[in-house]
Amino acid sequence: MLKLLSILVLSFSFQIGASDIYTCVIDGTTTFSQIPCGDTDQKIEVDEPQSFESNQKSPIQNSENITNDTQNYIVTQKINKTIKKIEALTKQKNDKLSELEAKFMSVSNNRAGSLHQNEISKKIISTNKTYIKLINDQEVKLKELQNSLN
Repeated sequence: MLKLLSILVLSFSFQIGASDIYTCVIDGTTTFSQIPCGDTDQKIEVDEPQSFESNQKSPIQNSENITNDTQNYIVTQKINKTIKKIEALTKQKNDKLSELEAKFMSVSNNRAGSLHQNEISKKIISTNKTYIKLINDQEVKLKELQNSLN
């Protein structure tokens, strides 16, 4: 029972700060008080409570980190998606140009081929410009996403 009272006294002393604590014996019963209680009191020395500083981050800091990590994850996913789109556009461009160049070569063997070659040449130039613009737009988007991570 005395141990329990001691624990209570100590925990109470941490809550009340630097107050003095006295033990008093009244009618054979030990009591504790913040003020002296007579001839039988004894002062208990209690050290100042130590402040507890945690090395862990506060919940707000953890929340900010989680938010930042989530945003970085989303941006990283967008970067990967953009890179795949650039790769797909490059492949499509190369496939279309290869197809047009094959047509260009096949029409050169007949008499009406020069007219068709001219048309195919225009398609090659147009296709190349279109895909270059699409790829450049995606590369700009990619740079913006990468910069947002920094």
